[in-house]
Amino acid sequence: MENSRRSFLRRSSLFGAAGLLASSKVVSAQHEGHVMPQPQTPPQTHKKPDNRSPASAGQVLVHAPDVPKLPWTMDNGVKVFRLDPEVVKVQLIPGKEMYAWGYSGSVP
Repeated sequence: MENSRRSFLRRSSLFGAAGLLASSKVVSAQHEGHVMPQPQTPPQTHKKPDNRSPASAGQVLVHAPDVPKLPWTMDNGVKVFRLDPEVVKVQLIPGKEMYAWGYSGSVP
């Protein structure tokens, strides 16, 4: 028997392939005879969803004390707000000021 790298690679690839083939047969043998049941559709016992949103029940006023009121105008029955993006100096921590992007003088 010759001992070369080529013969070593040939034998190792044959043994590896044989091992993979044997392990796949063992795994498939574990599942023989197992019958998977057919999926069943659940009974239709639910009602149609109510498409009304909670907001349609009435207006809810929100008060945000740290956000200034924005001026607005009416245009064909619609409120129009003018937002100007700009750099705003804000104080997030007492005594520490920083610059941030904001709209119309406030930071969202």
